[in-house]
Parts: sequence; C-alpha cells; structure tokens
Amino acid sequence: MAAARHIDDMQALMADCCWRASMAHDSLDEAFSIGDFHTLLERMSVMRSDFQQLLIDREYLLVMSEMYYRALREQVLDMV
Repeated sequence: MAAARHIDDMQALMADCCWRASMAHDSLDEAFSIGDFHTLLERMSVMRSDFQQLLIDREYLLVMSEMYYRALREQVLDMV
C-alpha cells in the first residue's frame, strides 16, 4: 500500500509539473502540448500497473517459497 501511495504521489507531482510547464510554455522555445501531457500520463499509468504486478508476483513468490519450505521441513523431520 505504501509503495502504491508513492506511485500515486509521483503521478500527482508529474501532473502538477506538466501543468506548470504548459502554463509557462509562452516563455519557452518549444510548446508543451496536451498530447505530450497525455502520453506522459499514459506511460505513468503503465509504470504503475507494472509496479503493482511486480508486487503481486513478489507476494506469490513469498507464498510459494513458504509452502516449499514447510514441505521440505516436514520431509526432514520425518527422516529424523
């Protein structure tokens, strides 16, 4: 949950920075378009999804390793 909160905070910060850049685009040589902002938000959404999948995969690996550990421990105890 904390990691997802950090991703959300980062997305909000990026949205704020993009908004400020779009407001100040008159002073810049290149304009910051709405398309650029939309592309950035899409990529951040993909990054968030990938990160959430990583957390799910990590949880699955931890559960599986615990199952294998218990099975191996029972085998060892049965041999003794």
